[in-house]
Amino acid sequence: NVYVAGVGPRPDDPFQFQFDAVVLKIDPAGNLIWQRAFPGGDVTDARGGIDVAPDGSVYVGGGFQGPVGGGFANDGLMLKLTSDGSLVWARRWDGGFAEDMAVAPDGRIVFVGGTSLGQGDGDAFVLRLEPNGKTSDASAWGGLGLDGGRGVGVAADGTISLGAVAEQPPYTLAGAPGHTARARVSVSTPTVPLVDAAGTVADPNGVVETPNGSTTYGGQFEAALVRIAP
Repeated sequence: NVYVAGVGPRPDDPFQFQFDAVVLKIDPAGNLIWQRAFPGGDVTDARGGIDVAPDGSVYVGGGFQGPVGGGFANDGLMLKLTSDGSLVWARRWDGGFAEDMAVAPDGRIVFVGGTSLGQGDGDAFVLRLEPNGKTSDASAWGGLGLDGGRGVGVAADGTISLGAVAEQPPYTLAGAPGHTARARVSVSTPTVPLVDAAGTVADPNGVVETPNGSTTYGGQFEAALVRIAP
């Protein structure tokens, strides 16, 4: 089966700025098995990707925006679902939005994204949660500029490969606040139909070029690959 995570407008929203994270489960033939929306606050989104654990649990990363405790939250969002779309837990991380996530071989969930809690204008963060939603550890990587995490993969031995955008060295890996809080997120079932998309697949006849890469800072923004020991 295929799981898809995205975002959709909140039904009956009078202000037209509220959105919900949406998750679909589709069979190999393209038929919809179920769809769920997860409203909370003003906006919940699933920009942070989706992954499925060996036990069938579905994890979704993204963002949460809305009033919390007399203030306004602009947090990362982490969801755990069962294979039938039921919500197990929802957690907020007060540090930045999740941009990608992956389930590690030991069952922990790794979320990465961008945070303002580091040493510069922005850093990449790596947040690991246990399957029960409790924090295992949190780190921030970056330099003095505007850096951020964009992708993550976890090897069989637990090594984390963080894909990041980097602006200005020197870069360091340091601890970050790991506290998460319960996110008040509900579950609804949208009635949006799944339809075939029109269009054709064509060869663009493009030219692939290999730039001369460098392992030193060249100014502006650069891509970075950071490997973190288990």
